[in-house]
Amino acid sequence: MTMQLVKAQTGAITPATEVSPWRQAANEEQGASFGTLLKFVKGDWLLGEEQTEVTPTTMFIANMHEYWRGWIKWQNREPIAHLIGRVVDRFHVPPREELGDLDEAHWETDSAGAKRDPWQRVVYLVLRNTSNDEIVTFTSTSDGGRKAVAKLADRFDRQRHKHPAQMPTVALKQESYQHPEYGKVLKLKFEVVGWDFWDEDAKNDPAGTLRQQQADEMDDQIPF
Repeated sequence: MTMQLVKAQTGAITPATEVSPWRQAANEEQGASFGTLLKFVKGDWLLGEEQTEVTPTTMFIANMHEYWRGWIKWQNREPIAHLIGRVVDRFHVPPREELGDLDEAHWETDSAGAKRDPWQRVVYLVLRNTSNDEIVTFTSTSDGGRKAVAKLADRFDRQRHKHPAQMPTVALKQESYQHPEYGKVLKLKFEVVGWDFWDEDAKNDPAGTLRQQQADEMDDQIPF
């Protein structure tokens, strides 16, 4: 399954400055293709619509400049809108109250009959399989999934100066803890096993790549 992230302009939601005008135009015209979806489901790392299990020996390079977060809106169990932005662009995730759809009388219900908020927090992280160069995107709306990516971002921020122009190479792992009510609970983990260049361009021109990364981090968005 190929993920197409398209930012919907719905109601009061008009994200105008979280991306460059060129990226915004490209996304509106063709969608931002982030490759095959990678998910962590009940202790297994599964890839694509076929839910192919990822082997423990498979390594990925995490592109921390393509770490996206924000909100996703659901209707009839299908995503119908995204309000997301890149961390490197200093995208501010708005509070739930600003998204609308606050009247629970209009919310859909889950299988147990409980009201379900149409908006969920979501995270996306783009990775490259080191064995075949396939681009995949980890996505999660769970608290554990978002925290796992945040922990990886923390590690990246603390150590990136030792590995200029490189990104962390990770193994897909799982951990567990004992919950007082639910018993053993599995959670995902991105285990950093090394550092590498994201692609051949970065490898061939690390100085230029580093300058571009620093420019991306320092770039202030200018509203129009």
